[in-house]
Amino acid sequence: MINNDDYVIEILQDTGLIPPDQLAEAQTEARPGHSLVESLIEKGYVTREDVLRTLAGQSSMEFIDLGHMVVPPDVIMAVPAEYVRRFKVVPVAHSEAGLVMATSDPLNFDTFDSVAHLLGQGIEWVCASPEQIAESIEKYY
Repeated sequence: MINNDDYVIEILQDTGLIPPDQLAEAQTEARPGHSLVESLIEKGYVTREDVLRTLAGQSSMEFIDLGHMVVPPDVIMAVPAEYVRRFKVVPVAHSEAGLVMATSDPLNFDTFDSVAHLLGQGIEWVCASPEQIAESIEKYY
C-alpha cells in the first residue's frame, strides 16, 4: 500500500484519526521492519479505507466506490491492459482533462507521471480501495 509511513502518520495525527496514546502504543508494539501504519490497521485503531480516504482528501482526490460503477467499454479500451496491470490503476470515465483513472495509492506520483506520459493525455486521478482496483482489473481486463 502506502510506503511514506512518517508522512501518513503525520496526516492521520493532524486529522485526529490517530490519538497520541494509540500511536504510542502501536510504536511500542511494532514489529521490526513492519509499517507503523499497518500496525495501526492491524490493531483496529484505523481502517485501511480510513487511511485511503484521508490521503485522498489530502491529495484533493475523490474517493470512489468502484463496486457500484459500470465502466463504459470505450473507456476500458483507452488504456492497454499492460499499463493497468503494471501500475494497478483502472480507467473509470472520460473527462475534460482526458481520462479519470482510479488508484489505490494517492501518494504514488511516479505512477501518475508515468501513466500520463504513456497515454499522452491528461489524467484526473481518483482513489479507490486496492481490493476494488484488483476486482475491476479482473472484471474488465
